[in-house]
Amino acid sequence: MALLGWTLLVVAGFVVALCLLLVAILASPFRLHGRADEGGLTAVARWFGVRVDVDTRRDRLEVRLLRWRILGRPLRSGPESVDDVEARETRAAGSAEHDAEKPTKSERRRRREPRLSWAAWRRLLAASVRELKRTLHLVHVERFRLAAVVASDDPALTGELYGYGHALAAALRGRWPDAHVDLGADFVATSPRGSAELALRLRPIRLSGPAVRLAWAYLKERRRARAFA
Repeated sequence: MALLGWTLLVVAGFVVALCLLLVAILASPFRLHGRADEGGLTAVARWFGVRVDVDTRRDRLEVRLLRWRILGRPLRSGPESVDDVEARETRAAGSAEHDAEKPTKSERRRRREPRLSWAAWRRLLAASVRELKRTLHLVHVERFRLAAVVASDDPALTGELYGYGHALAAALRGRWPDAHVDLGADFVATSPRGSAELALRLRPIRLSGPAVRLAWAYLKERRRARAFA
């Protein structure tokens, strides 16, 4: 009995420690800082000691854990040889033939599950939009700068896009008063240009509420579909 009691105590302690670690990870702030312009994109994401650097100018992706680099690779892979392409196509063709002969578990499950109606999908879409609006209030934007010049090969389209851009800029300023948006229009050029910078902070644990509500809404629609099947 004493051994069983100690075993249960150790297991309970391990479960509690694991739960506390998970809460600490989810409560740790996620930070994202990115810049984009005509030269490319650079972005840095940090979360619980993990740092991810993306730089399209240097064609580089790096992942670091604290001070140690655990991954470093180019974003774009080199050109494939003819033999590699032929081997990949052969494997894909063989896999497609095998999959066509025998239905997968997900296909058999979908055949048993009744399909959701269009009304159900509309309700799920409305719930998703509602939760997205709530989620935006959880995101703390530390910096937002946008400088863009609208241009196209059609002057009328350029003017229309310029009007939409100002409406979007007004909405952004209303949501984030510190946002800096500078829009212009070029009726001579045929392609737009600009630059953007964004820095935001979010605690992932605060997303648990919207995620649970969306999952619950989906499960309710599934149960309703089974009831009317």
